Amino acid sequence: FVLVSGFAAFWTHEFFNANLANLDQLNKYLPFIMLGFVPAITMSIWAEERRQGTDELLLTLPASDLHVVLGKYLAAVAIFTVSLAFSAAANIFVLARLGEPDVGLLFATILGYWFVGIAMLAIGMVASFLTANLTVGFVLGVALNAPLVFAATADVIISDTAFVQSVRQWSISAMFADFARGVISLASIAYFLSLVAIGLYLSMILIGRRHWVTGSKGGSLALHFAVRAFAVLAVAIGLSFIFRIHDARVDASSEKLSSLSPRSIELLSTLGDRRMTIEAFISPESLVPEPYIQTRLNLLNMLNEIQKQSKGKVRVNVFETESFKRERDIALQRYNITPRPVFMKDRGQHKQFEIFMGVAILSGLDKSVIEFVDRGVPTEYELISRIVTLAREKRKTIGVVKTDAPLMGQMNMRSPVPPEGEELIRELKRRYEVLEIDASAPIMTHCDALLVVQPSSLEQRQLENLMEAIRRGIPTAIFEDPVPVLPYGDRRSPVPPPPGTLDPRRPPQMDPMMASFNIRPPMPGPKGRIDELWQLLGCAPMVRTVKAGDPPSDTEVVDVVWQDFNPFPRVGDVISNEIIFIGKSGGKLAQNDDITRGLQYVMFPYAGRIVHFADTALDSADYEDSSKFLTGKPSAEARLTIRPLAVTGGPAGLVNTRELEQMSREGKRIKRESSTEVYMTAARIQGRRNAADPMMHAVIVADIDVLSSFFFGHRNQGENEQMPFYFDVDNVPFVLNIIDSLAGEDAFFEIRSRRRAHRTLTAFEKSTEEARLRTIEEEKKAEDELDAKLESLNAQFRQRIVDLAKDRRAGAIDDRQFQIKSSAANAQLQRVLTVEQVRLTNIRDEEVKRAQSELELSIRQIQNTEKRLAVFIPPILPLFIALVVFGWRRSRELEGAVRSRVR
Repeated sequence: FVLVSGFAAFWTHEFFNANLANLDQLNKYLPFIMLGFVPAITMSIWAEERRQGTDELLLTLPASDLHVVLGKYLAAVAIFTVSLAFSAAANIFVLARLGEPDVGLLFATILGYWFVGIAMLAIGMVASFLTANLTVGFVLGVALNAPLVFAATADVIISDTAFVQSVRQWSISAMFADFARGVISLASIAYFLSLVAIGLYLSMILIGRRHWVTGSKGGSLALHFAVRAFAVLAVAIGLSFIFRIHDARVDASSEKLSSLSPRSIELLSTLGDRRMTIEAFISPESLVPEPYIQTRLNLLNMLNEIQKQSKGKVRVNVFETESFKRERDIALQRYNITPRPVFMKDRGQHKQFEIFMGVAILSGLDKSVIEFVDRGVPTEYELISRIVTLAREKRKTIGVVKTDAPLMGQMNMRSPVPPEGEELIRELKRRYEVLEIDASAPIMTHCDALLVVQPSSLEQRQLENLMEAIRRGIPTAIFEDPVPVLPYGDRRSPVPPPPGTLDPRRPPQMDPMMASFNIRPPMPGPKGRIDELWQLLGCAPMVRTVKAGDPPSDTEVVDVVWQDFNPFPRVGDVISNEIIFIGKSGGKLAQNDDITRGLQYVMFPYAGRIVHFADTALDSADYEDSSKFLTGKPSAEARLTIRPLAVTGGPAGLVNTRELEQMSREGKRIKRESSTEVYMTAARIQGRRNAADPMMHAVIVADIDVLSSFFFGHRNQGENEQMPFYFDVDNVPFVLNIIDSLAGEDAFFEIRSRRRAHRTLTAFEKSTEEARLRTIEEEKKAEDELDAKLESLNAQFRQRIVDLAKDRRAGAIDDRQFQIKSSAANAQLQRVLTVEQVRLTNIRDEEVKRAQSELELSIRQIQNTEKRLAVFIPPILPLFIALVVFGWRRSRELEGAVRSRVR
């Protein structure tokens, strides 16, 4: 048992492919292993007694039939428990060698093994009571347990997908799934104990067959006991249904990977009488590359938990979908869910995988479709938010003020409907009614919140209408950026970022259809006085005047914040200090505010700073250096309160936009002067200017790049070793939290910022790290040699030109000859470079390929070594104990015997 369990857990390639310090591989094969192991234990429980005739002795003892059955059953359980203890100890030892396994997860998994075993033992014991032949007892034990084991693969013989799901949910694998995820479920325990009760009751009936014949005419009670057996079965099934609906669950894992957050459970309880169905189309694990294994596991865990915690309100159907199966057509035709092509490195080769990871949520005639759950997508948030949104009868409204930042897309003659320009807008439309607001007229449309990106691009009349809406108390999110750097629009058709705070407005983009009719769009009007908006909100103007130029003159500039802190050393010096990271180590995110509570880092590329006026009070609960945020001192009558959401820390300072532009144009290094001050890049402002005015509520962020589509795509893609860099930042939750907070939507703060971490094979990763680093060094060496040889050829050409120039100055050749020989040398160089580059590139590619092959061979050797140790070493302990026990028993048997009679 230990040997076979080790093979199932560690011998398959999927164990190292998944890179998870758990027993997932053994979980898949355990029911089949038990199908051979359990009947071997139970086949002799009663069959051997009947064969030897000792059953009569047992039945004449002063013990009831129940005592005899329980004694036999507990003896079998003891044998199985000891076997499981040896196997569990061996598996835990191996996992501890290779990584840092989750103790709680392993405890729940092994507890699940034990429940599976005791249930199958009870059923196998029934087979032993049916016959006096050991072989027949074994075969019957397999036959009686087989339906519960093979029900998990019902799709092999059943084509009706709905019926397949109904059959699967009663399989041993389905009921064990909770334990495999680290969840101890009352419904699963009730299922296995019901099987135990049924098996023991049937054994009680079979052992009492001698009492079935009654009366003078020899009537039989077989029908009577058959009815009683069916009644017990009906009670067991009914109890299983009850516990499924009223389940109690405990997530024993340390990382809580398989449980919903308390907030998600609370939201599921608000569904009322609404019933929903979730249909998930997911590729089999064998067809999923390693980077998506954890994503697949998370998705299945969350779907299972949602079904369990919804108390019957959400029904989940999971379809293993492949290109040749019927489920593929259902996914495509009903929900437009298609396989996602992903390119991954597998066993040293770059391969293309097509995987399904789509989910459709149905509620009556309404539906919400997640076409693909990518690796970085927060699965719990995506599923819960869509379920809750579908259940709501009315959505709140977000108004997006039209500025030069095309969040809602741009309309042209070829596209009468404006395309959605931002991933942010797509995300908001899933939960809100999103309207585009033209501030040219007073904003009278009812909105629960406004979103304004780059208000400095508004004309004066538009700016005044926006300020009037803020005065009326409409909560407003304001994003203003001195230097926007990230493109906007859809990733397939990005558009340049809008003009910065001091940049002039750009003419509207010419539509080709209108240009053919010589129709030009109207030129934009002048910018409004943005300082009036800052004064309304109690902030100092971002624009200041400096002396610059020769001769010096007054020039308007905006300060950009820089910070010498990078929490992602893998990126190194690639990014500038003007791309700042604010979070748990560099700077501070306010932990007393729903917007930033629980976030790790927020990335602000080329952000400005926010400074408030003296008539604004500062909520400085989290900041000791709060005095550095204000201009002067707040007056005693301050009616506006500003709460810093994000402030810098460590070495930081300011550089103005004029210096940035000049240094970038001249290719010089930016001169930075460090300051001891801290700078605020995001803040919440609440209050009123006058006692009779409505309460104003706004959130200001001195950067618009934080809400770019780049962060949505970057988050969804997740970390990938093939990517040159990955920023594990919380820009997406940060922006969505701002909108939700202003709109009064507090449902998703907690689950949106929740992070999940799987325990991986860290020790194995370290053992292969040296080989990986060596491969990287060899690849870099090959690249450097290629560059060096090409540079040598260029140096020879440059030396040839220098020699020709010397000859011309010395009078050896004239200008015409110099031009001819220079051209000839250049042509010769190009020919030589072309040939040499091809030759050297081929050599480089061969070196890289050889290094990758050696890496793959090295990793494979390490894997094979670990497999052999994991499989063949653990059985040595029980084998050693067996030899010791055998020797001890043998010595006891021979104790006192005459040596001449010992064989």
